[in-house]
Amino acid sequence: MNDYEVLSVESAVSLFPEAVFLISSLMHKNGIRRQLVELGVSDERIMLGVTGETQDFLTKKGQADKLRPLKKLQFEVDIAEHCNLNCKCCSQFSCIAEEEYIAPEKMRRDFKRLGELFEGICERIYLIGGEPLLHPRITECIGIAREYFPVGKISLFTNGILLLKCDEEFWDACRKNKISLIVTKYPISVDYQKIVDKACREKVDFEFFGTSEDFKFMINLGLDLEGSQDIDRNFVNCREANNCIKLKNGKLFTCTRPAAIHKFNRFFGQHLEVSEEDYIDIYEAASREEVLAKLAKPIPFCRYCNNFDKREAMEWGRTEKNIEEWL
Repeated sequence: MNDYEVLSVESAVSLFPEAVFLISSLMHKNGIRRQLVELGVSDERIMLGVTGETQDFLTKKGQADKLRPLKKLQFEVDIAEHCNLNCKCCSQFSCIAEEEYIAPEKMRRDFKRLGELFEGICERIYLIGGEPLLHPRITECIGIAREYFPVGKISLFTNGILLLKCDEEFWDACRKNKISLIVTKYPISVDYQKIVDKACREKVDFEFFGTSEDFKFMINLGLDLEGSQDIDRNFVNCREANNCIKLKNGKLFTCTRPAAIHKFNRFFGQHLEVSEEDYIDIYEAASREEVLAKLAKPIPFCRYCNNFDKREAMEWGRTEKNIEEWL
């Protein structure tokens, strides 16, 4: 394999003062353009390099990947709807959610049903939120997940703020049930090294999601309140579709958005509609094949996602609870 030198933007501008800079990311184009302009690059020397041919290629690749049913089940479940971090444009709408926890009894019922359909085997399960460590019965939730899925990787996603305050019962439950911890790094006052040391002492598998403590970017969702987007095109170009599958109230959704939109609707008085075609009821599904086939198909709710024109990366910050953060 050839070795390539990777330059920082600052170095590239310094070494090649007359160069034309080609931006190859639609999502990050505005942030990259601002960075180049601030470094003294004139606007006429900045070009967008995402061509129609590139988009056609990505669409075709997306069709092959997204429309192919998964071989094993993977899904996430919200342990708590709300969060203690309140990030702007949160994709889970946790920063505008009311305090709400999953009932362990309801979780047990749904996991039992899914365990029956998939014979207790999964590719991966994420216990997520909101912030799952806010749940007062988190250790019980951990045990339920592993009880009905003895085979497969189960991870708890957390921002880490409460992790060092967790008691020994929590760490024992993670260790006993082979639950791995995934901590998302944010530019906040958290001693990440202490978290690493604690997880090592407790012999609990651990990893970081994101590597920087100093910078993190967020991406707005590009919601189209009118629901005028191309459903099929959105689905095959969506990172979450048939990937970030969400279990909620006995239903599986191919992505997070329709499962969580009730929080957005309630807070902002909107009416983005979720229909029966947007999910599969696990109590009505006859087989694992039926479930996986449904999750690999576009859904009506895809019409609300503007994946191409409105999505922009921005520096992480706390929410101002302005609807524009999600548009």
